[in-house]
Amino acid sequence: MTNSQPDCEWVRNYLPLFLYHELSFEEEEAFQTHLSACAECQITLETERQLHAALDSNDTPLPVGLLNLCRDQLRTGLAAEQARPAISWMERFRQWVSPGMVLRPVAGLALIAVGFFGARLLPTQETSGSPFVASVADPVATRVRRVEPTGTGRFQIVLDETRQRIVSGSPDEDLIRQLLISAASDPSDPALRGDTIEILGNVATCDQTRQALLQALETDSNDGVRLRALQGLRPLAHQDDVRRVLARVLLKDPNAGVRTQAIDLLTENRGENMPRENEMIGVFQDLMGREQNHYIRMQVQRQLRQVKASTEVY
Repeated sequence: MTNSQPDCEWVRNYLPLFLYHELSFEEEEAFQTHLSACAECQITLETERQLHAALDSNDTPLPVGLLNLCRDQLRTGLAAEQARPAISWMERFRQWVSPGMVLRPVAGLALIAVGFFGARLLPTQETSGSPFVASVADPVATRVRRVEPTGTGRFQIVLDETRQRIVSGSPDEDLIRQLLISAASDPSDPALRGDTIEILGNVATCDQTRQALLQALETDSNDGVRLRALQGLRPLAHQDDVRRVLARVLLKDPNAGVRTQAIDLLTENRGENMPRENEMIGVFQDLMGREQNHYIRMQVQRQLRQVKASTEVY
């Protein structure tokens, strides 16, 4: 970006990067500043979001019977391998990598790779009995923790496994709602948090979902997640607890785009109560002494003048 005041063409070119949270802090701030004052770009952004959602929902189903076919082929291959005479595949592998029966470092890495990919391809099973008996099992995420020699020419591979379970349902159901609220605070995955917050913002609100949106807005470290929380809170911006959080965000959030949307929500939903919102007037007067964003300052100044409150900084 060569200009601190981007035009519509720049914003539209950077829409995909914005939607995937790939912009730098300065670029996103410029993007949000332009977006807050440009209705045409807001429409373009919403159209782009709908296109991404349509593409994400167009999953291509796997052919029926593919899993069973793969398992049958695996069973056939393993049975043929077990029927072969002479030495085992592990022994042949060890002889290939090191005739002197001492594994070289590169061979050790190769052995780890064999264990890793083999563990992913083979079905889950108990370690006792035949080591290659195929069985139907739930999907498992597997990684090799370590490889240990047993002293008999064989090796013991220690695996970490995490089972996956698919749960389906509506966000109105208690279990689904609780899982979504839990995912909305996952510290390791901002993309997951953003997607979940967007879902929570589009469902019928209850105390739990409202609190999840408020917490994300006030505490999440990712600008995109906080912006999605703001969108979800838009229908609730007239409620007292939501307005209090919006006021705190307006005073402390480091992202100008987040602050811009917060001031828009506060001023759009002031109704007839603004003259009696002494706390909000105090927030706006405080902002006049600290806010550097021109758009926010203009909005604050306009609101203070409407209620005949002082706009001077003391």
